[in-house]
Amino acid sequence: MADFPLLNSGAKAQYPLRQTIKFETHVMKFVDGGEQRFRQHRGAEKEWELQLSALGSDEARRLSAFVDEQAGRQGEFPFQDPQSGVVAASHLTDDSLQVMQTDDEKHVLQVSVKSKV
Repeated sequence: MADFPLLNSGAKAQYPLRQTIKFETHVMKFVDGGEQRFRQHRGAEKEWELQLSALGSDEARRLSAFVDEQAGRQGEFPFQDPQSGVVAASHLTDDSLQVMQTDDEKHVLQVSVKSKV
């Protein structure tokens, strides 16, 4: 299992850092109009949206290679929560990574990571 790559500064993320916690509930509707609800998963799912900007070419290349190595959403890797420091088995939410280059040879990208809480 490969670790999520660090930025040249040693950080895993940049601010603003967006984090959401989701609980999934499945709803079964019956013919008589009744409903039954139950959890889809045992616990919550935490998702981080990492908006990375002003990255050098080597940082963008490392992150892109990591996404390819993980086969997008298929791979699992240890990810340290940038706020709490807790490490959990995680996966990417997308199969590809879009990297944009700005005028001053810097790169901008967004990546989302999910893990079970």
